[in-house]
Amino acid sequence: MKDSKLNKYIVQRPGLSRDKRVLESLSPEYFMADERSREEYLRVLNDYSALLTYYNERNIPDGTWSNFFKNNITYQLVLIRNYNTISGTELAERIISRVKSNVSFHNEDEWINQFIIYPVTNINHINNWYFVTQSIKEFRDEIEKLIVQHLNKEYSKLLTIVKALEKYSSKVTPLIRKLDLRIPWVYKERSSDAYNELSLSDLLLLAADVYKEIVLYTEVLKNSAGRYLDEHLNHSGQVQPHMGLILGFLDLYKNAQDEINSFTERHLNHYYADVLKEKPSDLQANYVNLCFELIPKQKELLLERGRKFSAGEDAEGNEIVYSLCNDLVVNQARIMDVKMLVNQEDALVNIDRRQNKLEVDTFIIDRSLQGNKGLSQEQIAAYNENHANDFGLAIASPILILEEGYRKIKFFFHTQKQSLVSFIEDVKALYPVDEFRIPEDVESIIDKLFSIRYTIEEEYFNIPHDKTEYRLLNQEKEGVGNIIEITCLLEPHDPATSISALERYKDAAAQGLPVFEFHLNPAKSYLYKYFSKVKIES
Repeated sequence: MKDSKLNKYIVQRPGLSRDKRVLESLSPEYFMADERSREEYLRVLNDYSALLTYYNERNIPDGTWSNFFKNNITYQLVLIRNYNTISGTELAERIISRVKSNVSFHNEDEWINQFIIYPVTNINHINNWYFVTQSIKEFRDEIEKLIVQHLNKEYSKLLTIVKALEKYSSKVTPLIRKLDLRIPWVYKERSSDAYNELSLSDLLLLAADVYKEIVLYTEVLKNSAGRYLDEHLNHSGQVQPHMGLILGFLDLYKNAQDEINSFTERHLNHYYADVLKEKPSDLQANYVNLCFELIPKQKELLLERGRKFSAGEDAEGNEIVYSLCNDLVVNQARIMDVKMLVNQEDALVNIDRRQNKLEVDTFIIDRSLQGNKGLSQEQIAAYNENHANDFGLAIASPILILEEGYRKIKFFFHTQKQSLVSFIEDVKALYPVDEFRIPEDVESIIDKLFSIRYTIEEEYFNIPHDKTEYRLLNQEKEGVGNIIEITCLLEPHDPATSISALERYKDAAAQGLPVFEFHLNPAKSYLYKYFSKVKIES
């Protein structure tokens, strides 16, 4: 008889690929004699022009040469296209890495100010781009759309995080106050109560996530600036002579700059080829896996070794051809499905081994709590005491095997579209006319809809409500979202997930799986009547 302990999911932990083991110092780009970009040279010229006195046609000093750059649309488009977000992104990744590795932050002021300045500066630049691109209406409208639809929300989050960071550093607030944001920037500070309880590591992690979102939209604007710059240079006929000469000179200088910067590569080639006498390995053919499917009327088909298959063309227009390594008989036999069913007292959890996905087939609601009115605090306390084992649904999966440390878990509940629409319409009737907004008010309604806990041996660990976040997805694509996203944040001091010793979860325990329970929150009992109509499909 096989040992049941062997019947467990294997958690995938792929090793380090060969190309990731190459030393950074052996890269030709590791040392460059002149690594300044065209944007940096233009900034130097701009700064230098402010020091040069401009003489008008009567040979009288009339300001400086800086006006030739400051209000020039060509110069502004070049700056936008070459705006550097790498330094801030690298620091954000360092912060995320430190948090996940439980490395503490010494010199808190330095860490906070060093990082917060990046998103603040980034937003300030986008704000300036909006005003200096007035002559290109399409680009200005694109910037305005990004600000209204996305960046206002991210900046509001940043304000809340900065307010919570004040207890660690008094220097962060002046950074925000230096910004002079006007319409189309419309933002408001969120309630920072939930953030005030977070540690410095958690706050910096949230700030890093916000900055990465800001960088994402900045890259969109940089790409657009590149398109508008090409159009401006090649077709507008509005490039001023001095800017044309400067850009032409910098393009010519780029040839000499590339030659200088190839020093490292030439040195490495000389060292390996001439000194060490090493030779490059022979080229190896690329291998791919192909899937074949027969037409319904065909029972089987022999594919002989060496048969050619075209995979399109490469970047140079050459045809890519693959050859079959061995003879292959293709037939109609196939694996239809690989599944495991765990029956847990009416809550049926269906785990797909191939994709580590899980589908909830039934959703149980305690009908005794349905009603239009919410429960009092005493009733809520009594319910929690008397219904400790009642819950809406439970999920078991190998993905939920989590050790101690900083953990961020996302659950996606795919609902039947029409059932969620009916829920929203019912709840909408509780609001005054014209005061219900989608998705903001829907998200606030479903917020803390569940009390979430997970198994730790013979007990449970309850995840605090302020460590959960609810979102409604797909609303832009479908009008009203049909996916409820629930994010749970677990801190290093929170226990690791564990298999349950409780009898009700013996089947999950046999597979070595922890269990997450989703209780319907008694504090939101007024929603039970309406939420019971929502059908969760997966």
